[in-house]
Amino acid sequence: MQQIYNGVIIAKEIHPMILEDPAYPLLSWLIKGYPEHINTTDIQRRFNYRLGRARMIVENTFDRWKGRFRRFTKRVDMDVEGVIKVAAASRLIHNICKMRNEPWFEEWLQKGFDDDVTAADGPGIGDQAGLDGRDTLAS
Repeated sequence: MQQIYNGVIIAKEIHPMILEDPAYPLLSWLIKGYPEHINTTDIQRRFNYRLGRARMIVENTFDRWKGRFRRFTKRVDMDVEGVIKVAAASRLIHNICKMRNEPWFEEWLQKGFDDDVTAADGPGIGDQAGLDGRDTLAS
C-alpha cells in the first residue's frame, strides 16, 4: 500500500487534500477557499489567492493532458484498475513529450467544460475538520 505523507503546521497534523472550488463542501480531505464578503480577513483573502493560484496550475496541467489525450474528456468505460493504468501510462507519455519539446497546440484545449458554479458556505455545509484544516493552512 502507498504511504500517505502528513505534515505538521503550527503543531497541527495536516494530511493531503484535494483542491476544490466553492461549489463543493469543505471536508477534512477537500479544501476550498473562504467565502468572500466584507468581513473576510486579509489572511483569508491571501489564502484564497494562493489556493486559486494552486488550482489554476492543476487545472492547466489537466487541460493540457486532456488536450493531448482526448479520450479523457469523455466517460471511460473500464474497470477502475484499468483506468488507473491507462491514466498513468498517458501521464508518462505526456511527460516524455514535454521533456522532448514535442509540439503542443492551443487548439487542443476544449472549451465549454468549465463549471463556474459558486456557492457560499452555509449552515450544514462542510465539517469541522475541514474548517480547522483550512484555518491552519491559512495561518
